Amino acid sequence: MSDTRAARGETALLAISSLHDIEEDIWSPTYGLRGKLDASVQAVVVRNPGSSITHPAPFEIKTGRAVAGLEHRAQTMLYSLLMQERYGDSVDLGLLYYTQNEEVISVPATRLELRALVGVRNVIAEWMARRFRGFGRKPFIDDSSFLPPTINNERLCGRCYALDACMLYRRVGASYSPM
Repeated sequence: MSDTRAARGETALLAISSLHDIEEDIWSPTYGLRGKLDASVQAVVVRNPGSSITHPAPFEIKTGRAVAGLEHRAQTMLYSLLMQERYGDSVDLGLLYYTQNEEVISVPATRLELRALVGVRNVIAEWMARRFRGFGRKPFIDDSSFLPPTINNERLCGRCYALDACMLYRRVGASYSPM
């Protein structure tokens, strides 16, 4: 098992001591998030000989490209947050398994990254709530778009997994007018 935060090439040993659930629907009213974990496991991680850490962890299986992309890491970190609330135990990391290269990657759930992810979730939720205020009477308060404006930055967007969908959204959003 490698770690997304560890020095390049640093590895650890991993054992799955038990399986809590598979295809687990998990949600958090506290954070306004929900997801479907591929597996919830009890993981034993050995980084140094003679010392091991056992804790619950989300186990995500990825069959597509074999790279720990930002979106995979973000999903796994948020699942760690959801599991922590669900199981009432500290969940310090999640596990990503890439079937193409049979590699397991440890994704630490750091406080600052989780805070940023929940912040982005809140921005999107606010935009969506604004669109549906008064639903039933009048579906839109104003003619603002459904989601926040796109970044539209060549350097940041160049390698984004959602580039095509984002470009389509931007194109449609420019010509869209609410009912």
